[in-house]
Amino acid sequence: LTERFFFFGVAGEPLDRAISEYYHLKVTRSGASAEDDDVVAAVMKVPARRLCAYAEARQGTPPQEIHAMFDLVGTSELFDETATLLATRLGVPLLDALYVPAKNSSTTNAASVVAQESEFFQRQTN
Repeated sequence: LTERFFFFGVAGEPLDRAISEYYHLKVTRSGASAEDDDVVAAVMKVPARRLCAYAEARQGTPPQEIHAMFDLVGTSELFDETATLLATRLGVPLLDALYVPAKNSSTTNAASVVAQESEFFQRQTN
């Protein structure tokens, strides 16, 4: 094989993932309470092993060996920075890494989000 592949992954912080899952499955779909105490109580019931199982080594492979297989590992919590690193590592213009968050329940003004993202990437290219 003469082609070079670039392997990258994006991981999420386990507690953020558990809280997001609760809001998505329980609050949004089932009408559960979104009060802080109820969210904390629900997340505290999640077994610690389940929070991190997605990142465990398979079949005895050491974590260092798995990490070495990737050219870049980013985090969902720092996705803008991860996209910037990805564009830099691939040698492509930063605007090629531009994205528009299609589903963002934390904002009510999608046009504002698009404008902010566009401004961010314009600043990065100047």
